[in-house]
Amino acid sequence: FCRIANARLHYISTIGFLSGSSCNTEIGQVSAKGLSLLSTYAQTKWIAEQISIKAFQNQIIKPGTIYRLGTIIANSKTGATNLNDTFSRILCAIAIDKCCSIENDSPLPLSFCALPVDVTVNVIVKIITNFEEEQQQQNQNQNQNQFYQIFHITNSQLTNLETLIYALKINNYNIQLLSAKEYQNQLKVNASNSNHPLFVFKTALTR
Repeated sequence: FCRIANARLHYISTIGFLSGSSCNTEIGQVSAKGLSLLSTYAQTKWIAEQISIKAFQNQIIKPGTIYRLGTIIANSKTGATNLNDTFSRILCAIAIDKCCSIENDSPLPLSFCALPVDVTVNVIVKIITNFEEEQQQQNQNQNQNQFYQIFHITNSQLTNLETLIYALKINNYNIQLLSAKEYQNQLKVNASNSNHPLFVFKTALTR
């Protein structure tokens, strides 16, 4: 499509496939090491990136950008969110179960690199605007680094699980703190229900 329309490709990817690759920098060639252990979502994002990069390098399409996003959460102003994403499912599960564990071996992540969706969009729009201006100002050189750019869009300040529990408590949710083992046992029971927010992660969370 980009080739036919002579349009730029601005591809939305994920930092999720960097796990196990020993890479945390904004480079194109990320090793497939550890990829087989990740989700299908992360694997397909990695494949799509490789295809996009080849298209950029071979000048099949115009220079463009790749954005590797971290954990995207609700709009900071309206609260609108995707209730099926991992972050929302975890938050809903804690609120429904009225319990959690913040111990080191808790089955839930103890911190999240969370960034509101509206902030994420504003950052991407700003980068695209700057990229277009740069492309207009410079001549096209035979340097692959000018064929595409990669950006990691994440929050440098982690959101702790304890902070989420506090937010629920001040909104009148009575959350009981359990030991990691107690909470894992509780999850085994609760997440067995197909209507539970964490049912899709039952195997990974309760083994």
